[in-house]
Amino acid sequence: MIDANDRRLQIVQFPGDEISTLDIYRLLVKRKALIFCVCAATLFMAIFYVFITPPAYEASVKLLAPGTDTVVVSVPHHPSAEFKSEAVFQEFQATLRLREQWRLFVEKTPELFPGATNDQARWLRNPVPIIFGREKDFPVSHVTISYTHQDPALSARILRQYLDFTRERYIANLIAGVKSRLEAVRDSAVLDIAMLRQKARMSREDEIARLQQDLALAKQLGIKGNVLLRSSGGTDGRNEIAIIASNDMVRGYMRGTAVLQAELEALLKREADDPYIDHLREKQIEIERLNSYKFPGDNFRPYTQDGEIVATKYPVKPKKNMIIALAVALGLMLGVIAAFLADFIERVRKGTDVLQGQ
Repeated sequence: MIDANDRRLQIVQFPGDEISTLDIYRLLVKRKALIFCVCAATLFMAIFYVFITPPAYEASVKLLAPGTDTVVVSVPHHPSAEFKSEAVFQEFQATLRLREQWRLFVEKTPELFPGATNDQARWLRNPVPIIFGREKDFPVSHVTISYTHQDPALSARILRQYLDFTRERYIANLIAGVKSRLEAVRDSAVLDIAMLRQKARMSREDEIARLQQDLALAKQLGIKGNVLLRSSGGTDGRNEIAIIASNDMVRGYMRGTAVLQAELEALLKREADDPYIDHLREKQIEIERLNSYKFPGDNFRPYTQDGEIVATKYPVKPKKNMIIALAVALGLMLGVIAAFLADFIERVRKGTDVLQGQ
């Protein structure tokens, strides 16, 4: 005989523990009121959200990489002043995405963002609201940017002014960077020329000192003519000059006072050493090229705009049809889950009552 306490531990089998498709259908029919209430509540909340959310209109424009006629290269083949179309376009896109750039734009145009003056922190925390999207079959050199606002005219105006604002700042920073690099190259060339001139001047002063010493020795020894050269009569009656030794092999004073005096006077009368400096003219030409560089003007554009910026005629947010459809699907799913949960709770209660009655 089974004890009463042992009977409480026995698993109670109910007639409908193995649920079939028919049982599920009966359960759903039985709980149709609950399913309807859950679905209706979800749909009501979705409709309430749709009606309280203000409509938003989207302004968009397609940007393309700039052409060769809009990217000016005034110093061809110069690494410090050469702009490539793709590189300029990618840098401009990166500038558009900067949060600091958007913050400055909001601060500079308070008439476009009346709420930002009272809540600057909110605008600083938010990411850049400009949306970037590429078309599927388009390469990286094309990008579509968009901006949404409750006012369709204002959305197009904000996007247009943000592009102009970013373009002006990008060109200003680009010119400043190019100027800095060109000035560094130019300063280096100027310093090289100064060092070359100083070296040439010091070499000339050293040569003058050597010539003065050799001239003094030649006068002291009475050497007037160049003893390194020997003149002799030729077979045809003309004089022939033979070189006995080069200047590098003997002392300089042996060239005689006449030669030394002439060279000394030439060096003393020399006003500039530039014609005697190697590669000086190349550096001077490089400096002239850098000084003649013309920075990009108003015709410089880091992008090419494909069409005008126009806002959509109908709001893009909230998407009413999609929200309501999702709400119905979600409501049905939650209703079915609630029906199964309610049936499970009811079965547990019945099981507890059976155990307590045994």
